Amino acid sequence: MPKKYLASSADLFGMGISDGLDMTGEVHGHLTGWWRTVKGDWLGLVNYAIPYADGRRHTLQLTDQLVPGYALRKRDNT
Repeated sequence: MPKKYLASSADLFGMGISDGLDMTGEVHGHLTGWWRTVKGDWLGLVNYAIPYADGRRHTLQLTDQLVPGYALRKRDNT
């Protein structure tokens, strides 16, 4: 099960936005590098897209985002 790394208003107040960004699942991304923090944690430099909850074809494209290493995993090629 993926780790949840964003607390949401829906979790706290029982409401949701039907046309908001869908942050509930995993998405494919392109890892372009690794960076180390002063505390020794790893951050991946990633390009990825976040879908909208209403199913529209357009996604929010994110480029060169630092993502905690624990939130990343190697993609299955199946």
